[in-house]
Amino acid sequence: MPNPVPIIEIKPEWRGRIETLGSKSKFWFRKDNNPDDLWLFKISRPDTGEHWAEKVASEIAGLLELPTHIVEFARFEGIIGCAVRSFLESNESLIHGNEVLAGVIPD
Repeated sequence: MPNPVPIIEIKPEWRGRIETLGSKSKFWFRKDNNPDDLWLFKISRPDTGEHWAEKVASEIAGLLELPTHIVEFARFEGIIGCAVRSFLESNESLIHGNEVLAGVIPD
């Protein structure tokens, strides 16, 4: 029976730099080595459901017509996780919420 949910199979040659920010293991990749198609593969910790929780949250936000990121299920060398498509334009950079709050909330 075919898998009813698409899973991106990440090829080793697509793999880019490791992302060190945050607590999860993750790395950037370019799907089909396309320079305009940047994704972040987040490895799901065992028995947490992190990959499907992120996918569900993204789908619900989309149904509510809220701006959100694109999330797909993904696998790299047998390891399951989720792939999150970059939403930044080439001239943009991301400022994380903890960076914004650091100047407002002490400690």
